[in-house]
Amino acid sequence: GPITAASLRQLPPLSLDGVTLALSSAHDILFDAHGQGIRSMSVEVYRLDGKRVFRQEQTGNRFLWHLNEDNGLLVANGVYLYRVTAYGSNGGIMEDSVQRLLILR
Repeated sequence: GPITAASLRQLPPLSLDGVTLALSSAHDILFDAHGQGIRSMSVEVYRLDGKRVFRQEQTGNRFLWHLNEDNGLLVANGVYLYRVTAYGSNGGIMEDSVQRLLILR
């Protein structure tokens, strides 16, 4: 068939310029990935001994974490490490650096 302008459209390149966190409620943290071309993102949370307690992927550049582990239980108070990975609509993958997170209720 004929080539149309729509079929020649370039997908935006993936960029991840950082992630901000905000309290959404007493039991929710909003991860907001800044950049362009982000189709979806995943959030991984680890204890300081390296054991992963949570991982989930979601469409879009915002992720609301309800402070639960993979098994559904609430995480305990303490210091955790987290990593956000962005997946681009062009197939690219970018990871933000590992960051610390303090949970106190």
